[in-house]
Amino acid sequence: MNLNDVYLHGICICDNNDFTDTFSILEKILQSGSLLSLSLQDKYDHDKIGYNGLEYISICDFTKINDVYNKKKICINYNAFSYHIKRSLTLALSKENIETVKPILLEPYFMKRRGEREILFLINKSTRKFSDYPDELMVKNRISLNNLQFITIPVNYFMSNEKEENRYNMIVDLLRKTRAILKKYDKLVPLYDLDTMINLDDNIKVKELIKRNS
Repeated sequence: MNLNDVYLHGICICDNNDFTDTFSILEKILQSGSLLSLSLQDKYDHDKIGYNGLEYISICDFTKINDVYNKKKICINYNAFSYHIKRSLTLALSKENIETVKPILLEPYFMKRRGEREILFLINKSTRKFSDYPDELMVKNRISLNNLQFITIPVNYFMSNEKEENRYNMIVDLLRKTRAILKKYDKLVPLYDLDTMINLDDNIKVKELIKRNS
């Protein structure tokens, strides 16, 4: 599997290894059969709104992760992959039949802290889309799960947030619950470790991976 061949959508940043929201969101996505924009989910929480706004879905294009705003060193690694995909259970989607919009790249948030009012102005008062992530693309309204190819899990990142004695059980439980949800909706796609692309459906390889990262 090659990340260059797919688009990536991290469903929920998880920095504390509480996967309750991750499992809940994954189940809702599978229930609907599509990734949906906030408006199609009937969600209008402006406290959580991003540059994608209410009608667009954000995805990561791995081929763009080395693009840097104005080639400034301070902006290296400021991208959707580092801030979202590396911290989330992520859906990998075939690029076929997905019509994307490339946003106009803005200077990173940490260089110019934009308030909610400015972000809402950019979202609502312009026909163009904006982002401060060079690897972000946007898709209007929905993405069919017919495009779902596999799921990535940042095993090393999740393990780094867990006590050493709990790491193995935490990863095994995460994989078990993820597979159970996928099976429930007849979407048993492969699971891969994000960093190594090791197949996490192979129990022997999972044990070796956990041991290596412990």
